[in-house]
Amino acid sequence: MTNAPTTLRKTAPPQSVWRRATRIIVTFAFICGLAFSMPPTKPAQAACIICCCIICTPIAETLLHTQISIDGALQKLWMTQIFFNNYILKAMQMMTDQLTANAFTQLQIVGSFMDASHQMQTQRLFQQLAAQAHKDYHPSEGLCTFVTVSRALGASSSRADFTARALSAHSLGRRLSTGKGSGAGGAGMDLVDRAQSFRDTFCDSSGNNNGGLSGACSGGASADLKDADANFGKTIEAPLTLPIDFLNGSATPQERAILALQKNLYSSQTQSPMGAAMFNNANSDAEGRYFDTRALAAKYSLAESSFNAIVGMKAQGSGGSSAFVRGVLKELQVPDQDILEILGRDENGNPVAPSYFAQMEVLTKKIYQHPDFYINLYDTPANVARKGVAMEAIKVMQDRDSYRSHLRMESMLALLLEVEIEKIGNTVQNRGRTLTGEGTDN
Repeated sequence: MTNAPTTLRKTAPPQSVWRRATRIIVTFAFICGLAFSMPPTKPAQAACIICCCIICTPIAETLLHTQISIDGALQKLWMTQIFFNNYILKAMQMMTDQLTANAFTQLQIVGSFMDASHQMQTQRLFQQLAAQAHKDYHPSEGLCTFVTVSRALGASSSRADFTARALSAHSLGRRLSTGKGSGAGGAGMDLVDRAQSFRDTFCDSSGNNNGGLSGACSGGASADLKDADANFGKTIEAPLTLPIDFLNGSATPQERAILALQKNLYSSQTQSPMGAAMFNNANSDAEGRYFDTRALAAKYSLAESSFNAIVGMKAQGSGGSSAFVRGVLKELQVPDQDILEILGRDENGNPVAPSYFAQMEVLTKKIYQHPDFYINLYDTPANVARKGVAMEAIKVMQDRDSYRSHLRMESMLALLLEVEIEKIGNTVQNRGRTLTGEGTDN
């Protein structure tokens, strides 16, 4: 930068050329002035001077224009090649370098701010997710209630199905005179056995016109078992759990009461078994009568299927949720003695394991009668959603039970229709036989 003035002076030919052109013009103007100022001695000289001026003026203008063009070209060349390259271009390059350096410095600062912002956002996101996870997976007392009450519900359902099948098999054996039951000896033996059971277990001496049974009763019936063989509401409907278990191999008074009630409700009178000689007699029609007996037994079996299913669902369960089911009733301010009556007890007054019916009663009804259920809905959205899923699952189980009940109802309606059709068919058949003189069938 210190040599710039020297270089500028050395590379300034347009100014020297301009001075030389100026001197030439001034010289020509001076000569022309002398020519006009000299006295004319001879005419030929004046003509020569005028001729000289006429000739010199265009030459001067041409030289001036040429010099100006040359100076302009040289000025342009100097401006673009010398002045711009040596001063402007270098200064702009230096300015560009400085601006670039400053920009990179500022970019680093901005980048640091961006990295810090992304880091803080990431940390905040992790903290939000951690807080959300702690919130979502916080245990809920209301949800635990669903889980604990439904514990061993599948085992209780299996025991219910087994009890229903056991009752059906016992009733069928009594009608077909199979096994070792009272029906194996025929209708007479069955009545004797039922009468003895009534006198010893279910007889109420105040019955039959207020004391008419005093001589028939043995006097050993307890208050819980009096008329239990005929009182469906007391024996089956009222308790949520029946203290029966056909897996232990011993008969309890409650089991005897249920079997006696079943006998009184369905096929109170059985048919005596037919002897083997009747089947060997070709003229006896024993096969037709036997198959009529089996058809009647099948109809009875279908008719009592709902009774067997209800008893099975109320049979005592596996006991996996006993404490929790009783805890729900205690929270409802139900006294302990009433809990025994509601959930069921054995003949000694001891509580029994809640049945499938009792567990479903608590899951589908009792839980929602407590105010804490609705208070606990002020919970995290995840827990509320889980409660909704649990309630939907319970609803599916309840719908399944309703579906099975509807199937039994449809079967009984079909049986009723079959019985009515059979009556109409027998009537038509008897009319036909009357017309042909073949006799009638009852």
